[in-house]
Amino acid sequence: MKLPVILTAAVLAASSALAQQTNAVGAPGTDRWTEVEADMVIPPFGKQADLIKNMQVHGPQGGIIGDVEDVVGFGEAQALAVAVDFTGQAGYPDIDDVVVPLSFLTLDETKQFLILAATPAEVLGMEHYED
Repeated sequence: MKLPVILTAAVLAASSALAQQTNAVGAPGTDRWTEVEADMVIPPFGKQADLIKNMQVHGPQGGIIGDVEDVVGFGEAQALAVAVDFTGQAGYPDIDDVVVPLSFLTLDETKQFLILAATPAEVLGMEHYED
């Protein structure tokens, strides 16, 4: 009789631990991300964070797939990613505050929008930002 209770408790404990480690889209967000200072220049783009905020994000094939909600990092002076609100276009999910690392983004030639170099499946595996 005690064995099923012990096994059930072990499974529940393991499930809880796994859920706490999961930060992919659709899972609870993480509080390790912080919005960076508005006047901070973001090196890959040469623009201040407040100018990147609200920029459109285009997919690799063109077309708007979302916009930048916030520029985030592990501290106010360390930009590592942007939180993107995706619109559900071109196969990308309709979900807000996805943490997209800067390495997946380039600034277009006109410096008016960002281009995402990630598939919809990769986006689904990215973290979620709790603002």
